[in-house]
Amino acid sequence: MHAVKLLCDLTRNRGGAAAVECGLVITMFLMVTLGVIEIGRYAMMQQALIESVHAGGRYAVVHGSKSTAPATAASLESLVQNSSSALTPSQVSVTVTFSPNNSPGSTVSIVATYPWTPIVPLLKLSSATLKATSITTILN
Repeated sequence: MHAVKLLCDLTRNRGGAAAVECGLVITMFLMVTLGVIEIGRYAMMQQALIESVHAGGRYAVVHGSKSTAPATAASLESLVQNSSSALTPSQVSVTVTFSPNNSPGSTVSIVATYPWTPIVPLLKLSSATLKATSITTILN
């Protein structure tokens, strides 16, 4: 009889249940919020890389061999690396290929990569390499 009374007392005692529930809900809320932030960072950096590569491509289109300031592989690499404040220039890897050269009618291919690493270690997200490509025809 004493064990039954003790069991009934334990099932009626709700002290601390709200604290446990709150702890579980806050943990889940923070994990979802931090996950959304990380996905947002990934998308922002990918978009910044894409815009940088396209800026290099637009520059190459009008700065061919007949231009007063012809684009070179080195100048395009520098432009792509430094055109976004969201990316660390030294971490942007750029490859520029002219086919066959930088004269009008030729094409220029710009490929850039950037390492992305999460900033919240609790989520156990893996690192990734962002990549963007631009292939344009030189007009000038």
